[in-house]
Amino acid sequence: MAKVDPEWSLHAFLRWFDPHESWRGWFAEAFAKSIESARPAERLEGWRTAAIIFGDMHAPVFCLFVCHHGRSLVPPESPLFLAHIDLCLWELGLATPTEPGQRSVPIPDIGKPETFRRDDEEAREWLAEQLQPFGGSLERAAVFAMRCTAARFGLLRGPSEPSIAQVLDESLWERAE
Repeated sequence: MAKVDPEWSLHAFLRWFDPHESWRGWFAEAFAKSIESARPAERLEGWRTAAIIFGDMHAPVFCLFVCHHGRSLVPPESPLFLAHIDLCLWELGLATPTEPGQRSVPIPDIGKPETFRRDDEEAREWLAEQLQPFGGSLERAAVFAMRCTAARFGLLRGPSEPSIAQVLDESLWERAE
């Protein structure tokens, strides 16, 4: 498999990422649950919803941050987030369906180990590179994805054109609603 197109790097993605207003309400709910809720089950539900939203937005960088963080919140044998990870890896060119020439995969099969050939080494290398601005922390990257998106939706008020460190600095942000 080929290396990931540089246009899918975090820095390239941030230049063009402009979430469509139609996602705002659903994302606001996911943000409130994943970032602000004190209840673990509700937080997990928020991360799951965020994975769906970022996947549907074709934002695989943010989706992978959220999915891998979400995986850290569930038992290793849990299938949660695996389908979203597979779809993101497919979009990035790091996974292909096991059936040659297959252009689609039945929804119930996505996330099953036998459905895709994954370039696990390249995926780990690519993810590690994207996590560098977060000190390698999936949680910090996932929180960044959520806050950055919330700011772009106008759900948070804070610095204009913030750096990654500023997005992660909770003291610089307040809820707009």
